[in-house]
Amino acid sequence: MHVKEKNVIEAMVNHIIDDFIKSINTYFQYLPDYDRNKKLNLQIGKSEEILFKMKNDSVDLIVTSPPYGDNSTTVTYGQYSMLPIYWIDKKDLEDFSENLIDNYSSIDSNSLGGAGKRNKQKHQSRYLSEYLDSISQDKRKKVENFVIDYLEVMTQMGRVLKKDKRIVLTLGDRRVDNKIVPLSSITQEFFENIGFELEASITRNIPIKRMPRRVSKVKDKSVESMNQEYVLILRKIKEI
Repeated sequence: MHVKEKNVIEAMVNHIIDDFIKSINTYFQYLPDYDRNKKLNLQIGKSEEILFKMKNDSVDLIVTSPPYGDNSTTVTYGQYSMLPIYWIDKKDLEDFSENLIDNYSSIDSNSLGGAGKRNKQKHQSRYLSEYLDSISQDKRKKVENFVIDYLEVMTQMGRVLKKDKRIVLTLGDRRVDNKIVPLSSITQEFFENIGFELEASITRNIPIKRMPRRVSKVKDKSVESMNQEYVLILRKIKEI
């Protein structure tokens, strides 16, 4: 968390109301076809724990954009979202552990790659090994811990998906130690090893970002944030 200086705030161009109305008008066209009678099942919790309770081959489609890295070395998503969360009445959040909003870092420490013990990496990745060898020793464990947690969730996603159905993932290759983490390659490699085939890989530029395009510093030099994302479409071709 940080506070911008007053002169920086005053210099910012603010069209929030116009932008909000424009956004509403853009998406309103999709509302007439929305069926409010359909039941939704929203769950709050750790992804791997929620998925673990689901049956094998029970899901028709998975579309998601998972975290690109642990929050401490990527973007502190927990801190970034904490103030908006505090504006929401707790009764509207239904059942959840209030420990997650104890302080600004609670969500970050409970996210993928955060606090907690974990098993050793099961999946052998050439891309990950080459990357870990290229960065400083003190950064390796954080990256490795994230990948262990991340691939555990991917494993459960692959298990619950039906054969011949698809997973659609939007991913970004972040930087740690000012070197690009090949998360999209690690992910594709992993799914192909457990019985998926890649149907499409789409690269898209990120035209508008809430986060700055240059963030943090390594050896007193600013580091570029992610300006591209990758969409992987993978089909399950074997039972897991």
